[in-house]
Amino acid sequence: MEGYIEAVVGWIEAESGPVVLVGHSLGGVVASAATERVTPGQVVGLVYVSGVLARSGQSMMAALLPRYEEPMGVPVFGGTALSLTRRNLTHCFYHDCLDAVDQAVTQSVAQAVEPMEAPIELSAGRYGRVPRAYLFCDHDRVVTPDAQRRMVRRSPCQAFAHLPSGHMPMFSQPEAMGRALGELLHRLSCGPA
Repeated sequence: MEGYIEAVVGWIEAESGPVVLVGHSLGGVVASAATERVTPGQVVGLVYVSGVLARSGQSMMAALLPRYEEPMGVPVFGGTALSLTRRNLTHCFYHDCLDAVDQAVTQSVAQAVEPMEAPIELSAGRYGRVPRAYLFCDHDRVVTPDAQRRMVRRSPCQAFAHLPSGHMPMFSQPEAMGRALGELLHRLSCGPA
């Protein structure tokens, strides 16, 4: 997890002005933690796209409890990572954009378990001051709609929108996702007018 957070912090600090972070899936936890670590004002908005909206002291997996009905991957490297099978990718991640499965299979690498289990620390004075929006993916089989609603109830956002998509709206509905992001940024007052 630390490597993910530090990479995002480095990108934020390299920018000449404030940024809006968009976190998808595990990227939601990373975006939240990176926001906590940078100078206040460098991140002016957070948008979660079916993203994990963990509270302080929570990990991605804790935020998503109860656990999935089926395993998201096959344990590899002594259980320190998960490898996604074609079935996982097709059934869970890309069920509404099957034309992207072949590319996903060839580009998929094992995901370390540690970032999914590492708790993050957030404060009201840093992360808590940044406006947040949530883009619900109403047919997501990874970050389920119930999990999305539960996370937003526990960590309210100032704006939200819905897409009738699975976990990968950037593949299944890129234009609709772009419009929804633009609308959310506008409602957070941190995007183009």
